[in-house]
Amino acid sequence: DDPGTGCAVAALGGDAARPGNPARAAYTEQIRRYVDLLQELQPAGNDRRERAIATMSTLVGALVISRAVEDRALADEILAASREVLLDAIG
Repeated sequence: DDPGTGCAVAALGGDAARPGNPARAAYTEQIRRYVDLLQELQPAGNDRRERAIATMSTLVGALVISRAVEDRALADEILAASREVLLDAIG
């Protein structure tokens, strides 16, 4: 993880969530684009969109949590565990 060159979705989520924030619509549209892209990358099945949303949520959540903890080893463990779970999910 390199916060300086990292994911804007993870970095801006808290700010975008504020009511009345004009960037909220742009943030929402970008999330839709990422979900659509991730949906195309999912293995065949009826639940591709659901898996894409879960993948996006796992990726962003792992980044946010790993950046928030002060223990570097724990942060690395969070990222590694999330990566493994996602890789296992796609087989």
